[in-house]
Amino acid sequence: MKIAFETFLKLPDRIALQDIFRKDYGAEETDVALRCLEAEMRKYILLILSVAAIYLFSGCASNNSGMDDDSLMKALEASNQYDAILEKNGSFVMKVYGTHADGTIDDYTLYFSDGRYVNDNKYRTLITENGDVYGFDKTYNLPMRYLFIGDYYNTHETEFCPKSGFEYSEKEKVTSRREENGRIYLETSISTDDPAAAATLASWGFSPDEIDSEHDEYTIDAGSLLILELKSYVVTGDKRILYSNCVLDLDAEEYVPDQSIIDGVFGDDFRTLTVIADADTDEEKAYSQTVTRGSLIYSLMPDEYEQMLYVDSACTIEKDSMDLVSDQTYYLKRLTP
Repeated sequence: MKIAFETFLKLPDRIALQDIFRKDYGAEETDVALRCLEAEMRKYILLILSVAAIYLFSGCASNNSGMDDDSLMKALEASNQYDAILEKNGSFVMKVYGTHADGTIDDYTLYFSDGRYVNDNKYRTLITENGDVYGFDKTYNLPMRYLFIGDYYNTHETEFCPKSGFEYSEKEKVTSRREENGRIYLETSISTDDPAAAATLASWGFSPDEIDSEHDEYTIDAGSLLILELKSYVVTGDKRILYSNCVLDLDAEEYVPDQSIIDGVFGDDFRTLTVIADADTDEEKAYSQTVTRGSLIYSLMPDEYEQMLYVDSACTIEKDSMDLVSDQTYYLKRLTP
């Protein structure tokens, strides 16, 4: 299944996590680890967006048994529009269970509601509300908030609040299909020759050259085309390994941030972080964010800048300490063309 790549090629906190990973690993190991995390969203967003179908086809009797396989897959694609979810349901939850090639387990709970998206994973609880991104860092056990430099948020918005659906690839072939008790049980296979499938598997730590194909199992509501569960496997010969399982929950309660997070981010006793880009030039511009004293602020900057902060305007001395109490000003250096 080819996911619309603008939807979620990265976890929302990819750049911010670099500071944590690079303390213990080199740049290459950090990039590999983060790319594995990015792959989580590629498959998961498919199931998240499929829930829209229950409303687009609500009240209709199942007439899918007469469709050929290609028509059914295209109907699924047409039904999986994200905006309809919040318009009709108001909120929903996706529970994601994944296992990397090395056995590392990653579980996520994704909450969608009107005006709020939450990604609760083992690293962070990340909350997006109308362009403001905050939450709780589980590595440092502290509340946190993001400072976006330039147009970073606008150009990466779908990383923080996904909006697109999935794209049906004609290379994904239906291998089994049956309808029973109001459910469609669908199995598909796609070769690792498909670039999207190969990239996804590689990001999970699997070598596409050593894998024959990817196998997906769908449980679909026959009347609405709502995908209730999606299991994804890697296949080599007669061996299958389950690497992700996504389960939809429409009955879960809407996520409400814990008061400790609210107090830790939006408290009255706050500090201010200011980042100045292109200091001492005609392009100089300052960006600021506040957070309760003792909490974290992560700065996310566009690719045209070095992904680090400096303590001097000439950008010769790197920031090498963490001050969570005082107001701070740092500088950002533009990369040389």
